[in-house]
Amino acid sequence: MEIKRNLQTLDDLSSLEWIETNGLGSFAFGTVSGAHTRRYHGLFLGALHPPGDRILLLSKLEERLYFDGQAPVDLATNYYPGVTYPSGYQLISYFNTFPCITWHFSKNNWKIQKQICMIQGRQGVLVRYELLEGEAAVFSLAPLLAYRNYNSLVRENSYINHTISNPEPGIFVLNPYENMPELVFAIPPNAQFSSSLDWFRNFQYRVEKARGFDFQEDLYNPGMISLRLTPKMPFTLWVGLEKFSSQLPEEAFQNEIQERMNKNRSYPLPEMARALSITGEKFLIRRQDGTPSILAGFPWFEDWGRDCFISLPGLLIETGKTRQACDILKSWIQYLKNGLLPNRFPDAGDQAEYNSADAIFWYIWALSKYVLASNDTQTLKGILPKIQNALKILIQGTIHGIHVDLNDGLIFSGELGFQLTWMDAKIGNNVITPRMGKPIEINALWIYALDFLNQMFPNDSVSIELRPILDLAKNNFFKKFWNESKGYFNDVIDGPQGAETNLRPNQIIGLALVHEILVPEKAKLALKQCQEQLLTPFGLRTLSPQDPKFHSKYQGNSLERDSAYHQGTVWPWLLGFYGESLLKFGEQNKISEFKQLILNLQQHLQEFGIDGISEVFDATVPFLPGGCPFQAWSVAEVFRIGKILNLW
Repeated sequence: MEIKRNLQTLDDLSSLEWIETNGLGSFAFGTVSGAHTRRYHGLFLGALHPPGDRILLLSKLEERLYFDGQAPVDLATNYYPGVTYPSGYQLISYFNTFPCITWHFSKNNWKIQKQICMIQGRQGVLVRYELLEGEAAVFSLAPLLAYRNYNSLVRENSYINHTISNPEPGIFVLNPYENMPELVFAIPPNAQFSSSLDWFRNFQYRVEKARGFDFQEDLYNPGMISLRLTPKMPFTLWVGLEKFSSQLPEEAFQNEIQERMNKNRSYPLPEMARALSITGEKFLIRRQDGTPSILAGFPWFEDWGRDCFISLPGLLIETGKTRQACDILKSWIQYLKNGLLPNRFPDAGDQAEYNSADAIFWYIWALSKYVLASNDTQTLKGILPKIQNALKILIQGTIHGIHVDLNDGLIFSGELGFQLTWMDAKIGNNVITPRMGKPIEINALWIYALDFLNQMFPNDSVSIELRPILDLAKNNFFKKFWNESKGYFNDVIDGPQGAETNLRPNQIIGLALVHEILVPEKAKLALKQCQEQLLTPFGLRTLSPQDPKFHSKYQGNSLERDSAYHQGTVWPWLLGFYGESLLKFGEQNKISEFKQLILNLQQHLQEFGIDGISEVFDATVPFLPGGCPFQAWSVAEVFRIGKILNLW
């Protein structure tokens, strides 16, 4: 998306973030100003064991131009203690994210274009410069390397290896530290590389400082790339983990851009929907074994089951990528264990974690969306025995206290020290929202899952066996969750302290999924309460402002943020189910207002992560965005509800 805001204010430009991805978990990530504000900003963050084990290799390139008879011109911008230097952001005249990350820097009679692009399935980044206007100039680039885990920072040290190999013309290879991968640079024949030893010290990352983390770093400069940049003769650089001929970077860049343009032409959409669909593709990855999945968010989230299944309909099914949806569903079912699907695959490649009571039900919800869109009952039949076995295990009882209460047919989950629902904030051993008992959205998903399988295979022996439990759960859901004195649904019932009566948005999921078993007048009353106390321009609050535990801001250090994560903080992904609930129980004027709310989110696409929707927002005005700037289920659910509402 072309940025249409003021391109002169440093604070604005440094708050706008862009991302390029390669489908393997690697990415390039930065700000429009060029100044790094996070430890995660860099030109090449490589996933060594896709999509995890990510390390920041190439942090940035410091660019300088020498025009005849003029003072040197710097394109870079950096934050140092007490000073911003250089001030290349003042030269930015244009920025766009499509078909790739693109800047124009201009002054007087010259203009230079800078572009950043990643190729799907290739472990590296292409950086391209072209002198669009003006006389030829000497151009120099100083690569700055971090070579660290992307969650940490590095300082100047004596362990670095300064040896640089040059296996063929235009190729030089660095390996600064033992037990770390080599980094390959490919430059065109008219460029030269001269080695040196230098450190650029004391970069300051202001977002990390605000988040209560270490925020100062030194970067290693192994040398200088230089050439004479002439009009209309682009310079394209490859930096990555793979060997790459010095003759190919420009060709590879043009091929990738052409492919993106062709794909965009074949799937025309309004501007907002197009931006969301393009960003949605950035979350699609393949693991090291080649199996497909969806990353929960950039820059720091990994491969999460719950997030994957909630995101799948909006990212893939509603964009016509049903084959990819099918592949992901087939891939994930392999990890079924003890009746559960994994909550996450850790970044470092450790064993999958199964601390999720709802991932299996979100999987069935996503599967139902796929089957209804594709009519692919054969895939469903192939997966059916594993799902049926999982449901039987859940009825008998499995880990973390997850089991079906045979007295009411509802699912109980909970174990001290574990967070088993999507409200999963935890500080040390303290679970902020334990929700032990029978959470409303998990039981709505449970009923939805049983109902879906019963409708698809009414004469199947397992469906017949499970039907009494389904009927029991349906008969008890409304009676047990409805709180007459409050006028809305309890969030959790039958917990250690009885019912949790806090007004939370999880009941919205229930309104959307099991609307046919609810008393309409009561459901409308609950929806009205959620509208008045939870709905904001960017999503739903996770707790009513009237609750004494309410936190209005998602700010401060990790302890303060985690304490607010599900205690008021606004989540955009809930808009999908809120919109569906409106269609079931809302008045027409409220539906019209909600349609406008969705369209108004287009402005947010130029406020934080460009073309993306952030993970969370503060719960009060001005609703500042926070968390991940690019969150899969935020993008997916806004796109999905937009389709349902016929907005695109």
